[in-house]
Amino acid sequence: MKTYKIKLICLAIFCLFSTEIFAQSFVGITVDGGGVDDMFIEIKDSGGHIVHAYCHKACGDWFFSDKEDISRLKPIYKNRKVVVDVFSRVNKGEIAGPSDDEVLVFINKINFVRE
Repeated sequence: MKTYKIKLICLAIFCLFSTEIFAQSFVGITVDGGGVDDMFIEIKDSGGHIVHAYCHKACGDWFFSDKEDISRLKPIYKNRKVVVDVFSRVNKGEIAGPSDDEVLVFINKINFVRE
């Protein structure tokens, strides 16, 4: 029983100090994107779920500013098939809006698939 408690405590400490919680790669379709301070893209996966992921310097010049100075995903990048690597981690104040301890999804790499 003592070994079990030690393993549980070690796991809790690891989770407390670990910045990356999960990483995943998948194929999907770009749905929307944009932002004010921090750009994000929404991608529909094969199960129909929408993944909201912050670009984190992975996206290119894919956005334009509308008349309210809100960035939107350019229409040529909507409804495109992509292969995307995402990871989640605690915000730590990087993204404006969500709390510093909120877990967010970020894009590590994204590539358009030619069909």
